[in-house]
Parts: sequence; structure tokens; C-alpha cells
Amino acid sequence: MDKYKNDYLTFYGENNISPVRQDINNFEQHCLRRKNLYRQLGIPVLALRNSEVLEVGAGSGYNTLTYFFLGGGVKNVDIVEPNPTGRIEINRLFEKYKITKDKYNCISSTIEEFATNKTYDFVIAEGFIPGLSNPKEILGILEKYTHKDSIIIITCVDEIGLYVERMKRLVAQYITKDIKELKLKVEKLLVIFKPQLEKLGASRKPEDWILDQLFNPSLLVRNDFTMKDELNFIMINLKY
Repeated sequence: MDKYKNDYLTFYGENNISPVRQDINNFEQHCLRRKNLYRQLGIPVLALRNSEVLEVGAGSGYNTLTYFFLGGGVKNVDIVEPNPTGRIEINRLFEKYKITKDKYNCISSTIEEFATNKTYDFVIAEGFIPGLSNPKEILGILEKYTHKDSIIIITCVDEIGLYVERMKRLVAQYITKDIKELKLKVEKLLVIFKPQLEKLGASRKPEDWILDQLFNPSLLVRNDFTMKDELNFIMINLKY
């Protein structure tokens, strides 16, 4: 796996974290957020019913969990998650919500190493592709696991979004420049960013957002990978 390591995996592994936890005490609201997102993407949640799903980089599985409850529920999810902390938290979360082992398969692998003869109705890779040095290669790999009616869901990033996030990161780095311990850096920044995140109604835990957005080194190499870039790639490489 070392040859496929990236800044996400290095940062998460060095700190034994999976900084994507969400507040899902109101589980109905959590599912509604995902339903609304999919509606904006033009995907009715009924399309999930009895579907086969491949999710790459699921983190701790909070979004994945909703697939079992939306639109009548998926048939099965194969989860490619190379972060051991993430896999532990996925299994713990699914056990809490009584998702049985026959409904999902949590695979210790990067997507570059993953291999199967299956194709899927949904291939999902949210949040991380623009932070990799090889986004087009990853898209090409994801496309291998599709059939003619598949839907691929990924995250795109444009220069405006990148600018805002990098300015926040610059402020955070300056404020905490004399603090050595990462935990203390996060505690310092919680005072500043927690009220803003709460006002926005963000479900992600503020301390996890700070870790991932303000200290994860992947942001330093994050590419301007826009929707246009993705569509151009898909049109050029479409196999159907």
C-alpha cells in the first residue's frame, strides 16, 4: 500500500484519526440532508433501492449509513477505505444501527490496489479526489467498475472554493504558529471557527473540520478540479 499512499493517509495514520465524524443524533435530519443533496444532483433516492454500491474513501461511514435507509435501502455496499481508524469506526457505527455484515464489505485497500470483476449501480467517491495528485487516474479506475446505467458521484472543486479554504488555512496557521501540539492547535481554533460552523448548521464535528480543512496537508496540493474538468474526462473516456 505504501506506493499508493497520499497526504490524506499519511496525515490520518500519523495522528490515528478519521476526522469526518458527524452529529447524527437527529438521524431523520441526517438522512434528509443526503436526500436533498441527491435531489440537487438529479438522483431520486428511489434509485438506491436494491442497488449495488461501491464507495471509496467513506471515512467513518456516516454518509454511507444513509444508503441503507433511503429509497427502500441498497442491496449491498462495498467500502474501499484504507484508513484503519476509519474502518474501525465504520464497523462500530454500522453495528450501532444494526447493519448486518451481509449488507456491506469494508475493504482495507486504496482504490489503486482494489480489484474486482463486479460492476456497480453507484460508484461514490466524495470529498477527496481533488486533494490527490492523480485525480484523472482515479476517475479512470472508478469508471472501470461501472456499467452503462451506472451513476458516478464525486466532488469537484473550483478556484473560488479553493481560495476561501486556503485563506482560512492561512489564518489558522498564523494563529497557531507558536503551538506545537496538534490537539492544542485545534482547541485554540475551536473558539474561532465553532460558532461559524454552528451558524451554518454544519453536521460535521467542528474539531474534525478543523483537523481536516486547516491542517490536512492535502489542501496544499488540492487541484482546481472543476465540474467542466470532470465532464471533459468522462466524455473523452466514456466506454459506452
